[in-house]
Amino acid sequence: MRGWFTRCLLSLVIVFHFCAIMIAPNFDSFLGSRSAFITQPYLNFFGLMASWGFFAPDPGPPPIQIEYAALDRVGHTLETGTWPPPGESLYFREQQNRRITAARVMFMSDTRTEKMMVPYICNKVAGTWSVQLWKTVRYQPSFSEITHAPKAGKQDESTPARQMERQWVADTFCGPKAT
Repeated sequence: MRGWFTRCLLSLVIVFHFCAIMIAPNFDSFLGSRSAFITQPYLNFFGLMASWGFFAPDPGPPPIQIEYAALDRVGHTLETGTWPPPGESLYFREQQNRRITAARVMFMSDTRTEKMMVPYICNKVAGTWSVQLWKTVRYQPSFSEITHAPKAGKQDESTPARQMERQWVADTFCGPKAT
C-alpha cells in the first residue's frame, strides 16, 4: 500500500513539472494565465521562467538588465555596462542562462541588486570609488502584438518591443580600499 502511494505521488509531481514546463513559454495564453498562481512560483524557484528563450536558438538580449557605471574619486566614468553582459562564447549558453537567472533574482529587490552588484563591480574595475546602478526593462511584445504588427521595415518607435523603462537603484561607495 505504501509503495502505491509513493508511486502515485511521484507520478503527480512529474506530470505537474511537465505541464509547468510546457506552459512556461506561453503565459499569455488562456491556460497559462489561469495556472500562473501555481506554476509561476514553481518555475521561478528553479529558474525556468525565461520564456523569451525557450524555443529560440538565438533569442537576443534578455528583457531585464542591470545597468552600471563605475566611477573614480572625482566622478569620472571608468566603465559602463550591463548585467548580464551581452554575448556568450559557449555553444549551450549555460553560463549566460545562469547570469540571466541571477539578474532575475536581483531584479526582485533594490537592496539585493545593490548588495550583489556593488562588490562585484568594485572588484572588477580597478580604481572604482563608487558605483551607480539602474534596472532596465525592455518590454517584449505578446504573440498578438507580433501577429498584428506592421510589415517589416515599417515599425516605428512606439512598437512595444522597443519600449523601455529605466529605474534608478543606487549610488554606492565601494568602501575603504588599501592604497
